[in-house]
Amino acid sequence: MKDTVIGFLRGHNTMSLATSRDNRPYAAALFYASDGLILYFLSSPRSEHSLNISLNPGVAATINAEYSDWKDIRGLRIIGKARMMREEEAGPARAAFENKYPFLAGLLESRETRPGLGDFAFFKITPETIRLIDNRVYFGFRTEMTV
Repeated sequence: MKDTVIGFLRGHNTMSLATSRDNRPYAAALFYASDGLILYFLSSPRSEHSLNISLNPGVAATINAEYSDWKDIRGLRIIGKARMMREEEAGPARAAFENKYPFLAGLLESRETRPGLGDFAFFKITPETIRLIDNRVYFGFRTEMTV
């Protein structure tokens, strides 16, 4: 299952990230990059989801394509912990983003060299469980792994 999940992560670009604060849910669509099962995203530390993560690192994410036939639905549901990365530890996140999105090469070096991107930081999601849903196998098929 691990290889299937890694391939799925490589083949998609956006995730829906769910966070919460004060017992209120919040969801955001974000571009991501991955390194194995680890996910990275780039966001403003002042965004709603970033503030939520600073108070409650527990997150859920879904990754899937848009489908018009329910028999084709495939996707991932990831539950884990997220945190903002310090600039000095962001090298792997930067490399994953530049590998997945080559047009970003050189633009993500440091906060000083990315002024056009404003005040952004890398975030890391470490999965605890990953569920693969694949209606191509049969309607409602799912399998889950603990990371």
